[in-house]
Amino acid sequence: MPFADWREVLEIATRLVRTRALFVPIDVALVEGVCADVSLLMPDGMRLFLAGTVASVARSTLSGATIIIDKKYATDLVLLEQLALAAKD
Repeated sequence: MPFADWREVLEIATRLVRTRALFVPIDVALVEGVCADVSLLMPDGMRLFLAGTVASVARSTLSGATIIIDKKYATDLVLLEQLALAAKD
């Protein structure tokens, strides 16, 4: 999942710190309850790899899935939020 700029990263990171829920576009069939890997591509080319559990799947105009990120990534998400806050300006 690529991000256009650091402000977008900050918005998503802040939401992730609070809820651990991330809606991602999908092009493969996913089923609720399965494990899923998520790769976030930062504006500077850095990648953050996360994993979680599929909470729900939407199949409409925008097909996607809500992934609940594993608790073990909590520190990574806080650091991502701080990095995005520093880099957004």
